[in-house]
Amino acid sequence: MDNHSAFSPLAHLLDGCVSQLPSHEESSVNPQTLLQEIKEKLNQLEQMMIGTGRVAQKPAERGPQYALRPRVHHPAIQRIIDGVFDGVSMLDAEGNKYSVPVNYASKSKLVEGDLMQLMLTPGGKMLYRQVERVERTMLQGYVMESNGEFACEANGRCYKISHASITYWRVQPGDRMTIIVPKNCESTWAAVETV
Repeated sequence: MDNHSAFSPLAHLLDGCVSQLPSHEESSVNPQTLLQEIKEKLNQLEQMMIGTGRVAQKPAERGPQYALRPRVHHPAIQRIIDGVFDGVSMLDAEGNKYSVPVNYASKSKLVEGDLMQLMLTPGGKMLYRQVERVERTMLQGYVMESNGEFACEANGRCYKISHASITYWRVQPGDRMTIIVPKNCESTWAAVETV
């Protein structure tokens, strides 16, 4: 299947969207309804692209592979870098690591394999955004501590827990904890759901 035939449905979907756009004379089309229909068609397009192998299905299983995503165009954003969360940092396609603030990772309940974007401003400010979550599962276990490092033992495995989560939840060794981990791949780190 060549690229043109793989994306021939694209023209059909986009033509459907464009043909529904109101002309200057028409005012009966509800913009919210139109926007929702366009979003649904874009979602259908993304699903078709996944089927052609053009979009990564599950980056946690294969390392950094990125979905084709629309870019945020804003004068305050100088550069956008796509990456995958590795439990501590964001890893880009070239293997560069960017430190993710621990409070952001903890509050957002990031887990290994989540797709992220790093937006750099002209002033050097780094803004992170979670783009897509990997499929997750929750496990229950008990908190352990060794030399100031915390982990949760669940299903016979130990998962590291960030210090920010430990501080926020005021966790003590022996506390029962519900953690979030990727469903379809091994991970070293876990996000805390509740204690």
